[in-house]
Amino acid sequence: ELLVNFKVKEGLGPGTENYSLRHQLFEEIKKLDPNKKYFTVSTHDDAPMGGFPKDTKHFYAGGNSDFGTDPIPLIWSGFKSFEDPQKMMFCSFVGSVTHDVRRKMLQVLDNQQGYLLRAYHWQQSVPEDQQKLFKTAMEHSRFTLCPRGYGSTSYRLYESMQLGSIPVYISDKLLLPWSDELNWDDFCVLVHPSNLDKLDSKLKNYTEAQVRKMQLKLQEVYPLYFTIPAAYNQIIKRL
Repeated sequence: ELLVNFKVKEGLGPGTENYSLRHQLFEEIKKLDPNKKYFTVSTHDDAPMGGFPKDTKHFYAGGNSDFGTDPIPLIWSGFKSFEDPQKMMFCSFVGSVTHDVRRKMLQVLDNQQGYLLRAYHWQQSVPEDQQKLFKTAMEHSRFTLCPRGYGSTSYRLYESMQLGSIPVYISDKLLLPWSDELNWDDFCVLVHPSNLDKLDSKLKNYTEAQVRKMQLKLQEVYPLYFTIPAAYNQIIKRL
């Protein structure tokens, strides 16, 4: 067993401790018995990486790796569920611009009625006032814009679920965990970046009955599929 603990803020370039640790890990992976079966679980955007045996099963969340076989959620359990079915705010996004998809989304929706849009430059430590606005906007929004970032998905997608706000997942590579059991259209709005010009009308065409049905579906599926214990169970079931 090899325990590797990367310190992201120290970088991964040549000469760093992380660089050495990563290549030590890759060397250990090469020594795995090819006659045995393996699986990995990773949440980093670029993971998994390395020369794994051919039939290794990779549960991955970031979306940038070509090795990923089974999408899993980026789970965040720091928020308590928030009961506010009225959701007086129509739609919101509070976050950093870390991908062209986010930039295009903001350009298309700028000045559209009903949106709270706050965009910032990415920084490792998010100021407390931005954190508070992020949570407050999300828990009071009927829809939350969840565009991809550096990776194909984001924690925001699952945070919005946790707070009862219908996620609007915008990505050119949709990672939809447990889609063999779930119909994501029942509780999430799925949007390809090429269709961003139609997004406003799409959201505003949802009826009150449709919105309420999606909110109820969120309450049903979140504890069964998107908590940490639920994800463990789903992974074990697929091994």
